[in-house]
Amino acid sequence: HDEVLLPKIKSKLSEKGRKVIFVHLVGSHYAYDKRYPDRFSKFSSNEENKKNEIINTYDNSILYTDFILDEIIESVKNVNQKSAVLYFSDHGEEVYDVANFFGHFEDKPTSTMYEVPFFVYMSPTFEKPDDFIIDESRPYMLDDFPHSFTHFMGIESDLLDNRRSIFSNDFKLRKRIIQKNIDFDEFKSIENK
Repeated sequence: HDEVLLPKIKSKLSEKGRKVIFVHLVGSHYAYDKRYPDRFSKFSSNEENKKNEIINTYDNSILYTDFILDEIIESVKNVNQKSAVLYFSDHGEEVYDVANFFGHFEDKPTSTMYEVPFFVYMSPTFEKPDDFIIDESRPYMLDDFPHSFTHFMGIESDLLDNRRSIFSNDFKLRKRIIQKNIDFDEFKSIENK
């Protein structure tokens, strides 16, 4: 389970000097029931059917991931230094929300496979760039994350395009393209009809 990473993260955080730590969680990849310890089996149903069981195990895996993220943030807070945590999922899952199946498949796309959590924690002393802004309503694609991360960290580069940083006042909306050339917003509006 992902909690095996927590002591390693705490150990790295305790080392002197500036650092960036990247953590790749197993999270909620299928098989969902293998992604959390028994103590996180909170969602269950008296109704015996495979669909409910899958939804419940997925929800339990999300609960566990929330616990892991909380532990990471608390570890960063306890270091009591200028620090931040950025989190996003590498993909979403369809779990009987839009279609009658679970998982993520290129040949059966649903909006839930593309919409992912993305959040930021910053310590009170974290030094934000001058043009820094958080606007939760901005449509965004993670292929622009290198621009956002570089900008967020205050790194200047000729390769940085602030128009592609979700944290910049200069951010420009662009079409969110999925698959080969599908406009995500059009795809989602058709899917919801």
